[in-house]
Amino acid sequence: CVLEHIPDWASTLREVHRVLKPGGKLTMSVDSLATLESAEAVERHRKAYDVVRYFRPDEISGVLEKLGFRDVRVRPLLRSRLAARWFGVGIGNDFHYRYLEAVLRYVALVVNEWWRGRGGDGVYLLVSGRK
Repeated sequence: CVLEHIPDWASTLREVHRVLKPGGKLTMSVDSLATLESAEAVERHRKAYDVVRYFRPDEISGVLEKLGFRDVRVRPLLRSRLAARWFGVGIGNDFHYRYLEAVLRYVALVVNEWWRGRGGDGVYLLVSGRK
């Protein structure tokens, strides 16, 4: 969860690709907040945590493939409606971010199977690719 804070994120990914040895693997997470329904909560999160950009799965995978990464995978995390709702409420109430994140990870593990397929692209995206 760093790339979304870097203004020239595409150059950062280009440099990661350059320094990886052949067959080397990049694994990272990026903020998406795609499942949050409140634009106000998203904007509050952006300001509080200096987020430059939120990513969509098709966007981040397309950039990685264009840079030469192969076997690109994007997996949405915290997809359930409950996880998105709790995350949004936490942002709105200034909950301590690390505590909230730990709670949401637990909720996602418990609830995700039950609500699989509902929600969308998730709060975060887990992204990987090989050089």
